[in-house]
Amino acid sequence: MYSGSLLCIGALFGSLSAVFLMDTVGRKASLLAFSVMSLFIGWTLLMAASQAWQLYVGRFLLGLGAGLEISISPVYIHETSRANMRDICGSFPQVMTALGIVICYFMGRSLAWNWLSLAALIFLIPFVFGLYYIPESPPWLVYNEEEDLAFRSMSQIRGDEYDASKEIGRIKEILEAHNHDLNAVTALEGSEGEEVLTGGENFRM
Repeated sequence: MYSGSLLCIGALFGSLSAVFLMDTVGRKASLLAFSVMSLFIGWTLLMAASQAWQLYVGRFLLGLGAGLEISISPVYIHETSRANMRDICGSFPQVMTALGIVICYFMGRSLAWNWLSLAALIFLIPFVFGLYYIPESPPWLVYNEEEDLAFRSMSQIRGDEYDASKEIGRIKEILEAHNHDLNAVTALEGSEGEEVLTGGENFRM
């Protein structure tokens, strides 16, 4: 009973802390340092658990890591994807979460719970590998006055031939117009009848 509820409580704290962490240390760094670490320690505790408290702490940390990941990933995807791909890419965290649950149930039919925890721990390897090589969010870098890194990040996302000056200039305009509020970058999507610049092309919503 306690083990199941601790996962949800951990996810609650993870989602709430994600708001502060991703604005303070960055989207990529929050996922790599806090979400991955919570998931790693959580699965390790479950795998090697010999006492009840290890199960409880492990489940709480798993919820904490999942709450961080499911809150930060959509923000990162929104800030880095093109407008015409944002809906598709934005669905990936939810789809992959559901797929992971299905795979876990499937493996759980033939694996003991500690071996199942080890199998889940192995899935963290490609997650960490992918996070290590993705660039930081350009809007977050502009917000922290790291414009050179923002241009470098944008070239990694859009390609070396992409002219990022207009898009980064648009991000700076939005931040200045909204008292340097990073959440205002969502205005890049534009409102009805507004012409917005995303991905190097002008779209009318």
